[in-house]
Amino acid sequence: MSGRRERDLPVEGLRGLCALLVVIGHMTYQAPILDPGYSCDLLHVDYGPEAVLVFFVISGYVIGLTTGLPATGEAIRHYASRRLLRIVPIAWVAVLGSWLLLRHNTAAEVAGNLTFLQNSLPYPFGLRIPVLYDDPPLWSLSFEMLYYAVFILIWKFAPRMRVVFAVTIFAAFADLAGVPEIFSRYAAYFVFWLCGLCIAWRTEPPARDDRVAWPASFFAAFAVWRIEPVHSFCAAFPVARFDPDRFHLDVLLGSILLLLAVTRRMPRLEVRLRALSFLLGFCVLPIKLWSGTLSYVDLAGTAILGVCLLARHWKPSLRPLALLAPVGLVSYALYATAYPLMRLIYRCPLLPAGSAGTYLLRVAIYGILCAAVAVFLERIMQPRWVRWLKALFRLRPDGVPSTAPLHSRAI
Repeated sequence: MSGRRERDLPVEGLRGLCALLVVIGHMTYQAPILDPGYSCDLLHVDYGPEAVLVFFVISGYVIGLTTGLPATGEAIRHYASRRLLRIVPIAWVAVLGSWLLLRHNTAAEVAGNLTFLQNSLPYPFGLRIPVLYDDPPLWSLSFEMLYYAVFILIWKFAPRMRVVFAVTIFAAFADLAGVPEIFSRYAAYFVFWLCGLCIAWRTEPPARDDRVAWPASFFAAFAVWRIEPVHSFCAAFPVARFDPDRFHLDVLLGSILLLLAVTRRMPRLEVRLRALSFLLGFCVLPIKLWSGTLSYVDLAGTAILGVCLLARHWKPSLRPLALLAPVGLVSYALYATAYPLMRLIYRCPLLPAGSAGTYLLRVAIYGILCAAVAVFLERIMQPRWVRWLKALFRLRPDGVPSTAPLHSRAI
């Protein structure tokens, strides 16, 4: 089998949707962040944090599909080189570009971001390597690179996945015993990555039919993210002392639901998770009403769940989602560079500011600039960098076969 494999366009579409959610969340932030004299309060829809965690699930899933061979030394070197060639060039462009154009971080902090050590939490002994001030989304690359490295151990030694999950969950609570919190944070988000990996390794390839009830699953996931029923249940009972936000269980539920919907794997589990979303969303309303935390957002989310419940048997094609695949193919560069580009537009003295009209003008310029930079980096520069680095380090060309013929490129 050749190294060129068919891409799963709905998965690429989901990746593109998540990248757009991150950009929209930043762009509509409830403060002047694109236009120094105007903030877009009414349109503020921030699904950005949830979208980043969906990226972790997708990443674990894709890595699981593209590592079908035994973990020999040659296969591991090939895997590691592919990950580095995919991540490093664009990440370094984003880091160095942000620093050179906006000049908010020290050279030491930039070096820490170039080596993927950035984090909002301190390392042991008080060592702090902050994320770039003008590119905060890069925090996730520190997590991704660690997960790629840990995966080599899972791949090489093939432990039972239940053991891997148990060790990860234990590590996620290690801060309660005095271990630095940063390690617990890495472990908690690794649960998302492992869930994607398990979906790839423990499920059968999907059927050819792409007509599934994905709209119901999508709206159920988005409604659960807004209502946060698991968080509310945990906060209402003594289990709250275990930190209900440690694993972001509401986001985890929605993330798995989204991936199952677009991959068409484990349809029975998708139906059960969707039913669980409905049940939790409706049952949490009395608790929120009793605690005085019920809001119009909760009511709107519950209404959406009701519509999804009625439409649970509607099974359209996944083609509308696949239309976002072109965005998914450049989503990594879009994710890495969109925020500093927004800061550049914010600081541009040539653009008018202070009204809804000037804000919309900046939005139009911002959208064009983001698309141009993402396409330039991903489609024009990235292939050239990869060819040059392969020749420089004498890396062999792609050609390692996989037991999984259908996959989407990992970021």
